[in-house]
Amino acid sequence: ALAWVNRGQGYYDRNDFPQALADLTEAVRILPAVPGGYVGRARCHAMIGEYEKALADFGRAAELQPTNSQILMNRAA
Repeated sequence: ALAWVNRGQGYYDRNDFPQALADLTEAVRILPAVPGGYVGRARCHAMIGEYEKALADFGRAAELQPTNSQILMNRAA
């Protein structure tokens, strides 16, 4: 799943949000207990104006790592 997260991040960095979402969704499907896929996907959703989906993904990532201050700050923003 880490390969999917990394590839999704590469697409995100190139502003290819549909492909980034596809790869990050696959990462979440493969390993739903890893917060990285949710965080990346949330960032993509936010960039394309899907704020409710972004908040849901940040929320799931925060559930998985409740002491991760970076996730909590992203969720609050």
